[in-house]
Amino acid sequence: MTLSAEISKFLEWLDQISLPFDADFLKEMLPDPDEIRPEEHREYLEGRAFIKILVDKSIKSKMSPIIGSIEEIDNYIEREDISDYLYDEYFTELALKNVRSYVKRAKQLKTLELAMMPSRKVSSYFRQATNCFIYGLYDAVAILSRSVIEFSIEEKFNEKRISPIKKDYGGKSYLENLINTAGKMGLLEKNVVSLAQNIRKKGNQAVHKNATTEFEARESIVNTVIVLSNVYGN
Repeated sequence: MTLSAEISKFLEWLDQISLPFDADFLKEMLPDPDEIRPEEHREYLEGRAFIKILVDKSIKSKMSPIIGSIEEIDNYIEREDISDYLYDEYFTELALKNVRSYVKRAKQLKTLELAMMPSRKVSSYFRQATNCFIYGLYDAVAILSRSVIEFSIEEKFNEKRISPIKKDYGGKSYLENLINTAGKMGLLEKNVVSLAQNIRKKGNQAVHKNATTEFEARESIVNTVIVLSNVYGN
């Protein structure tokens, strides 16, 4: 049984017998690499270190592939039979270490509510944006929020049978013109137009600079809720 399955089963058992969760007890259940004798667990330690390299590369590089080349792997490890259990174990421990930060960010979004639920497409993108915020993927939050604004205004234009605007008209981008047009036609209030443009700018910044902060990501989520409420409330 994989580590994640073991932990899940353990938590279900605690729930069944109405016992509180003991984090220290669970920590004792997890294997400690420092206490493992290398000569007896070579494959375990080698596989664990290999997985750490892959994960570190994926975290540090947002745009490049996780693995640069097959040769890079071969130079580090000659085996190809890395157990699924090792992958499961590493990512389970990684997730457990980040649970507190996930909970903190989830609580920040708890008070956000939409007066009306958008379409399935817009709702899906917005849900992805909020999930990305919880998991600390701030650039993705900014980019997805920008998409949510674009799709929601386009839907409103279609609903009102408004002719689509020209792309990149007057030296401005399509989305910038779309937001301004929505404001001129009364689909967005003046202050909401400014919020929508800010979401657009943050999304563009995320695409080109990959430098969205947690505060900026949360601001994009909050502003997106305001824009959606305005769009679907008119």
